[in-house]
Amino acid sequence: NNLVSLGRADADARSAWLEALEDPDKCRILAGQSVRGGNASGVLVGGNLTVLFSSLAAGKLRLPDNCILALEDIGESSYRVDRMLNALMNSGATDRVAAYALGQFVDCDAGKFGVSVTEVLIDQLGRAGVPVVMGLPFGHTKANAPLPFGTRATLNGSRGELHLGNSE
Repeated sequence: NNLVSLGRADADARSAWLEALEDPDKCRILAGQSVRGGNASGVLVGGNLTVLFSSLAAGKLRLPDNCILALEDIGESSYRVDRMLNALMNSGATDRVAAYALGQFVDCDAGKFGVSVTEVLIDQLGRAGVPVVMGLPFGHTKANAPLPFGTRATLNGSRGELHLGNSE
């Protein structure tokens, strides 16, 4: 997902990236916490929430039907995360999202209202009506798992898992 951070990543993250490049179809499971149960499969898309929000504002955001939308961010206050999620959801851009895979929201403070980013994510995406897993190890962190955007993935919201690659 965030290759530019790989130099700061730990040895496990670098090893995972090499493995994903050498064997991209190998099944990998990322573990997080369940927000909303259920299962969904689809094309994995997404990335940094601020970048996606900017794409939406520029009229350039097009998400595929029944996709799994991966989101992460760095350095945003919770009220800004709330605003960006509201814009994405109210625009209709996320109407056909099958599930949400949430990575790390690094250095995202609670802002002057004292509401954490975790609370915002659970509130906003927990009522989206689709499976949601948060706390997955990707984004601007040392534990930066590779996400092969454009490939099929399965999200198990009940178990808090994102399955990448072939599960056969």
